[in-house]
Amino acid sequence: MLTKHTRKRIVRILLCILILYTLIHVLHVMSYFPKPLGKAESFFSDFERQLLFTRAWTNYKIPPFADIGGKGTPSFFYYLFLIPLTKFPLPIVQAFLHVVNFGLILFSVFIIWKSLVPRKRKSNDIILLVWFFILALNFWPLLEIWTLNKVEIWEFAAISGIIFLLPRDKDQLVGFLFATATFFKYLPGVLCIYFFAKQRWRILLSALLTSLVFVMLIMVVFGFDNTLTWLSIIPKITVSHSSFGVEAGSSPLGDPRASINAGFQGVITRFFAQGNPSYFPKIPDLKTAERVGFVIRLLVAVLIGLYFYRTPSKTLWHQSLDFAIMLSMVALLAPQFNPQYAILILPSFLIGMAFIYYHWKTLGRIYLLTFCSSYMLVGYFLPLGLINHLPQFSPYFPDNQSFIWWYSTPAIGYVILLLLLLKFRRHAA
Repeated sequence: MLTKHTRKRIVRILLCILILYTLIHVLHVMSYFPKPLGKAESFFSDFERQLLFTRAWTNYKIPPFADIGGKGTPSFFYYLFLIPLTKFPLPIVQAFLHVVNFGLILFSVFIIWKSLVPRKRKSNDIILLVWFFILALNFWPLLEIWTLNKVEIWEFAAISGIIFLLPRDKDQLVGFLFATATFFKYLPGVLCIYFFAKQRWRILLSALLTSLVFVMLIMVVFGFDNTLTWLSIIPKITVSHSSFGVEAGSSPLGDPRASINAGFQGVITRFFAQGNPSYFPKIPDLKTAERVGFVIRLLVAVLIGLYFYRTPSKTLWHQSLDFAIMLSMVALLAPQFNPQYAILILPSFLIGMAFIYYHWKTLGRIYLLTFCSSYMLVGYFLPLGLINHLPQFSPYFPDNQSFIWWYSTPAIGYVILLLLLLKFRRHAA
């Protein structure tokens, strides 16, 4: 039987080992810059493509409809931020954003930690911050997004700001950040279910007014006709890869059949696959698969809305866990949720980790082990690209990680995390 002093010493040694591993892992990631970490594609990154379309606008007034309509990429609002960067060479822009985004990651993790710890902090609270950084900086979706300078980092920062401001009743700022995150890319819009169910009308009003201001700003820059065309594209994007939105074979990355889609829609659609599993499986009755997925997601959205409506948030833990539950639902409700989009639910993992940390005596090891399994299924902790150097798992897939994604390991991790958070919410009550 180990003494309390010995257990503390073992934990400290483990913490030092993990800190060293994290530093090595981050340096390993930087060696890939600015290429994808584990992807099989050798094309230039999304950011390079988006900067190219922005230059087409600044130089020739060609609006980036082909990019938005064809890929479901960020809105015109995102391109507003890219316009000033078109004056500089791509390597300088990439390096600049690489540094800025890393600072944004560190700051976002810090404010999530600050929103959860008491004002009178102890040494244990500082150790929790270290654990937060270990979890975040070894989280594959975050590292992938950071390496590619993708817009999801800015969404992650906005969501972190919401978590920090919600307990402080800064509804106008929360609404502003909610609208900003949604305008960058549409996935955070699912959070409106939470704000409606909790009857946070000031937040929704602030988000609506902010959205109107953003639309007017887009109209000033891109013109009235281009803005109307963009607004008409939004419904198509938001239902694309979902019910009735994708023609067979039109876009392997966007099709709900593709193994890369780790959302409920992709998982349910692949249940209808026939023949050998593959990156782009054969699904004869795709329309039925999409309808089934759409109906299930709609029912889940209604149920989670009723849950929030009937469950009051009386304490800080109630509010934090409720928001973490809603964030984890984004992965399940979005029609297209690629594994790297899980950066958006990293705050849910951090909140779950904090709850285990502060309630360790009443929870026990089983919850920590379950949490770790959920984290590993989504975030991997190890450099994911390394598995592609192993012998090929299956001849039907371009790389080994696509083979893993076929079995929906991230989606399994999302469900485990959701069940854990629901259990924590009940425990906190």
